[in-house]
Amino acid sequence: MADQKVRVFTIDRKAGAQVTASAPIQRQALATSPDTWVGVAHTHAGLASEWHHHSDNDTYGYMISGSMRIEFGPGGKEAAEVGSNDAFHVPKRIIHREVTAESEPGVIFLVRVGSGEPVVNVDGPEGS
Repeated sequence: MADQKVRVFTIDRKAGAQVTASAPIQRQALATSPDTWVGVAHTHAGLASEWHHHSDNDTYGYMISGSMRIEFGPGGKEAAEVGSNDAFHVPKRIIHREVTAESEPGVIFLVRVGSGEPVVNVDGPEGS
């Protein structure tokens, strides 16, 4: 117990300025362990991420600013709308992509719990 400490992490809100059309999401890791990833994602306005899943990681998020649509399901035809101050859950192995609203970039606080690669890009969901 003596080696455990409270840690404080600073989120660089300006990091989102480095997001480009070729890299629509920039992920900033704050803390990691073998079964947890905690970080912040900065998204570019009006751009979609690649289709991907998070291996055997459940992903929990809180939209700090901006808004996005999470597309998933057969052919990517299902979607969940996420706005500022909304929390969301993406279950492990769900193929999805994030589409940031045209009006402003997004900042998302993320926690991934599980194992495997935190982000695995794929061609798309079945039926696409």
